[in-house]
Amino acid sequence: MTLKDQHLENRDDWRPALTAIIPAYNECGRIGRVLSPLLQAQFVDEIIVVDDGSTDAMAAEVLQIGQGDPRLKLIRHTANRGKGQAILSGFLASTSPVLLILDADLIYLTVQHVEALVGPVLSGEADMAIGVFQHGYFWTDLSHRFTPWLSGQRCLRAALISDLPSQASKGYGFETCVTMLARQKKWRVKRVPWPGVTHPLGILPRGGWSGLRRKAKMYRDILFSWLVIELGWSRPDVGWYKIRRNH
Repeated sequence: MTLKDQHLENRDDWRPALTAIIPAYNECGRIGRVLSPLLQAQFVDEIIVVDDGSTDAMAAEVLQIGQGDPRLKLIRHTANRGKGQAILSGFLASTSPVLLILDADLIYLTVQHVEALVGPVLSGEADMAIGVFQHGYFWTDLSHRFTPWLSGQRCLRAALISDLPSQASKGYGFETCVTMLARQKKWRVKRVPWPGVTHPLGILPRGGWSGLRRKAKMYRDILFSWLVIELGWSRPDVGWYKIRRNH
């Protein structure tokens, strides 16, 4: 039985079983390397790209790449709100019980990588799977070896993030917030090796000083997210499902 047949067999309603969410900002010329394998993957029912206030031609590129495929949807923010808010927009627009979240600048991603990541969740073996880079660029491999919990490549059951505090998951704090929630709630988490996959430029941020500022903001958001959850600052009345889709 193929992965597509397996997860279709387990569906109990008409909703998409698996939605891919791609938060993206100014990834023109790069996002196609992520969309191409997703569009080839027949087991992906829905693909939502969230354009987080891009100033380049990325939106037009997304529409051109996905032309003729009804699975692809584009959401556009009028201003840059941050990665966490972009993921939240995709989350609100989806109805799937399983979510696949991918960075928009991945290199060498294949259908096989995607299938390996979603398989443990769709089969019920895990509540969340994390893609871990191996044998790609040295610096990105090193980062994933020592801090795999910062990986932006996730597949997880949507219902499990009902308690995700909205204030802690803003910006770049999403991965930290989800990882800590998984630890607190004792989710079954599986790390999936992704040989050959990486990000561009390794450790060097793109965009000069602007890239360095984004890098600094990323670490600030990660620290804030950790403090909110570890010190109990989160408010239970503003979890994602409290904000969320009443589909």
